[in-house]
Amino acid sequence: MDPFFIVGVSRSGTSYLHDLLNAHPQIRLSYEGRLFTEGMHCYRRYRDLSSQDTFNRLLDELIGCDQHEPLNAWLGTAIDRDRQALFDRHSQQPSFTRLIEQIYQ
Repeated sequence: MDPFFIVGVSRSGTSYLHDLLNAHPQIRLSYEGRLFTEGMHCYRRYRDLSSQDTFNRLLDELIGCDQHEPLNAWLGTAIDRDRQALFDRHSQQPSFTRLIEQIYQ
């Protein structure tokens, strides 16, 4: 299944919806992360991600984006575990959107 994103403003019920969906054993959700906003800024700072070393530095920064939120610890684990696959896929289709999609898959 492809990932999809649900967003909303404060006090609109997004935390409640998060808790309801996350109770399902086959659904994995992040929680109010900074990966999208801060991650995009990190991604834009790197002009050339063709080397594994540079790409790994980006991934380290992306992991750092959500260290403030303990409920998103699984994102850092997923990124760290799949570094090589993320690099290989990003080399074929370089874009921040695709990278985020691959992290969540």
